[in-house]
Amino acid sequence: MGTACVDTKKGEILWKTRVPVDHSVGPGSSPVVFDNRMVFPCDGTKFQFVVALDTATGEEVWRTKRPPMTGELAEMHKAFATPLVFNDGQRDQVVIPGAQWVVSYNPRTGEPLWQVRHGEGFSNAPCPVYAEGIVYI
Repeated sequence: MGTACVDTKKGEILWKTRVPVDHSVGPGSSPVVFDNRMVFPCDGTKFQFVVALDTATGEEVWRTKRPPMTGELAEMHKAFATPLVFNDGQRDQVVIPGAQWVVSYNPRTGEPLWQVRHGEGFSNAPCPVYAEGIVYI
């Protein structure tokens, strides 16, 4: 339960950070690295957010709330995704699917760039792809 940075040459842990989130069945999302930030979703049953950690220290650089969830059943709010980082020719983006929403963020600041409501999905674990100006999920 947590995130760590490991020096692969020495096999030493450089830092560990725990970002608490309740998935009810344990975490399952994957991180991506952009410049000096490690970005990953924390789409739990009670709270949903995206966080970026400094790759050198593990300290939090930014945190952004996800769009609001509908429905009362907290189990329907969790998700486990692998973000996609890309540049569309105009700006860098990190696209992260979640329960009910797909959101693109500025990977430097966490500012939402665009969002699409996809419905009542939950516990989804997609990895989006990008080609020729289109994001596929």
